[in-house]
Amino acid sequence: MDFSAQDTAFATATGTVLAGIGKHYALAQGGAQYSFSFIYQEGFIACLHADFELLHTHLQKRPPIVADQEQKPKYLWGNSIFFLAMIVQIRQNSGMGTLRLLYRIPWTLVHVLLGLPLTLFSIATPVGTLRIGKKTLDDIMLNWWSGTTCRIFGLQRRIQGRFPPGAQLVVANHISWLDILLLHSVSPMGFVAKAEIQNWKLVGWMASMGGTVFHHRGSHDSSSGVSTVMVRRLEQGKKVAVFAEGGILPGHGIKHFHARMFAAAIETGLPVQPVMIRYLRDGQHHRDMTFLRGENLVANLFRLLRQAGCVAEVTILPPICPAGKRRRELAKESEAAIRAAFEGKIDFAGGNPVHG
Repeated sequence: MDFSAQDTAFATATGTVLAGIGKHYALAQGGAQYSFSFIYQEGFIACLHADFELLHTHLQKRPPIVADQEQKPKYLWGNSIFFLAMIVQIRQNSGMGTLRLLYRIPWTLVHVLLGLPLTLFSIATPVGTLRIGKKTLDDIMLNWWSGTTCRIFGLQRRIQGRFPPGAQLVVANHISWLDILLLHSVSPMGFVAKAEIQNWKLVGWMASMGGTVFHHRGSHDSSSGVSTVMVRRLEQGKKVAVFAEGGILPGHGIKHFHARMFAAAIETGLPVQPVMIRYLRDGQHHRDMTFLRGENLVANLFRLLRQAGCVAEVTILPPICPAGKRRRELAKESEAAIRAAFEGKIDFAGGNPVHG
């Protein structure tokens, strides 16, 4: 294979990957944009193919390939269809969203293909136990990977307060699947999540590697087993996090906190650490971070990739001592504290902006 053939193969492979992503995006949108997506894919592949040939001829300092009658139509067709499709998409879908996809999708691919294996390697091997300052390598890598993912989705993180040292039951409200990465970017912790996530191919495997405990809803045996694992991890000095609302529920605001989530804190005597999460834009709550009606994970992911950036605010509230309290009391106290913070004044001057 000569140099030009390698360029062509790389261009075609790159275009194919982006085309596949575009197809999944179109299907996730209910198929309404599939006709555009197909045109965009074909044009983009042809455009990449021809442009790499042009780049090669420029580097080799010989007459451009597109001067040949056979190549010139392909170059013109590829670029024309590509830019025509871009114009159509800009007119139909507010062009800035398309432009964000053009740089966020490649950034996501690089982050997943290069950053994720390094992060998982540090978590799954003894290398991760190496200490760098006050943190272990696996914690540093998890913070970095989660923080970079937040940046890809345009989140400007603002952290108010600090997690106290030692084991604690972290209790938070739940708005988006990005909440998990948002909290991981602040401090590594193990989560309790619905068992369905374990079957989500790559996502489920990543969650397992990150120490997630999976819970089968409505199963008494599962609840008992999850509680046992939570107690064991708390006794090992680790943070365990739960979304006490029981999942991402429809509607805005804080929902009812389930008391059963607090049993591990009572059994161990360790503090409950309430954490409030909210997403802000233009001085008010940004409500489009959650799942829309009928929206699946893939559709939500692409919609969030298209969105303009927003502020992701994490407020670490005063811890609650479980001594002498029942589960329901802890749940009500945590819910009230998080609701008060969630509905409180939005102050962009407060908190510590985090960019990494």
